[in-house]
Amino acid sequence: MRMTHLLLSAVIAITLAGCAYHPARIEPVPGIIIDDDVWYGHDHDDWEHRKEWEKDRKEWEKDRREWEKEQHKEWRERQKERRKWEKERWKKN
Repeated sequence: MRMTHLLLSAVIAITLAGCAYHPARIEPVPGIIIDDDVWYGHDHDDWEHRKEWEKDRKEWEKDRREWEKEQHKEWRERQKERRKWEKERWKKN
């Protein structure tokens, strides 16, 4: 009787241990990554490229200011043409 009880306990323990193992649920990538220790190559050299970025930014700002001046100049020309057109129209009436 004692042997049967011991054998039955061993079978139950092995069966329950087998239930806890699910090979289909084991994934190579964990669901939650706390710290992935990924090193991005661009992180360390930001300070090296800062001068280039500043130069590009200044160049972009210069181009933008020139574009705005051109836009303003065109707007003034259109405004003058419109005023001229309105004066001519006013004289006709």
